[in-house]
Amino acid sequence: MPPIPPQALPRPIQAEMDTLRKQYHSLENLIARLKTLSGGTLAVHQELSRAARDESKAIATKIEVRRSHSRNLGYGLSRSDLVTLHTPDTKVS
Repeated sequence: MPPIPPQALPRPIQAEMDTLRKQYHSLENLIARLKTLSGGTLAVHQELSRAARDESKAIATKIEVRRSHSRNLGYGLSRSDLVTLHTPDTKVS
């Protein structure tokens, strides 16, 4: 499904989605660091793992809250609509 056009969403919702995109890209960077980390101490591995887990949970919570709010506002965004947060062609500035 193509991304939802920005003009279809109120500005506050679009701002929240932009924040979620940035968090998702931050999570991608943490995972990439974990994959390429070699030799670091156990503490470094644990810290990166904890940060990735926390970031993942924060993103999931925000998506569920936004989905609940969108239903209440009549936007009816589905999970597949929210998947557009992390499509490769989505650019974040």
